[in-house]
Amino acid sequence: MSNRLPITLLQAALTIGLAWLLYRSVDIEAAWRIGSGLPWSTVVALPTLILLQIALVAVRVKLVVSAMNRHCTLLSVLRSVLIGAFVGQTPLTMVGGDLARIWSLSRASLSLRDSASAVALDRVLGLVSLLAMVIPANFWLWSRVDDVWLRQGVLICTLGAIGGLVLLLLLRFVPTAARQFRLVR
Repeated sequence: MSNRLPITLLQAALTIGLAWLLYRSVDIEAAWRIGSGLPWSTVVALPTLILLQIALVAVRVKLVVSAMNRHCTLLSVLRSVLIGAFVGQTPLTMVGGDLARIWSLSRASLSLRDSASAVALDRVLGLVSLLAMVIPANFWLWSRVDDVWLRQGVLICTLGAIGGLVLLLLLRFVPTAARQFRLVR
């Protein structure tokens, strides 16, 4: 008996169990009715956009790893992003996906510390990218939203994100004595 056989059997059992749970929880007929009413352009465009987004995230992570003067192939980075996207569909969502990406990168060629740093830096770059899109969109949104509370909520969230980014950038000035407490060594 191979050492992999119990793991393979466990994976098969989990897959069958999840498929059964999905079958029991989702109204397949209603989903089919809704899906069949979609135009073919939408049916083709959505998976294409998702795959494009995954490819762009893989390129971004590869650039982050290269900026850290580490080497990791684009294929192994793409694999880690795909694993993270898959695990990110579970109830653990983002945290589980990030942990899976860290684990996958550390198995590819990076140390655990470099993997965690690469994923954290990728998250920061994602936040900066979102802010670069949200801030200009706020001006367009402002002229179309009449509800004062919604306007204030959007403004508070945007300012909070900018404030969080500024605090993150200020971490560079944390005293050396406090840097001994690392999360990953």
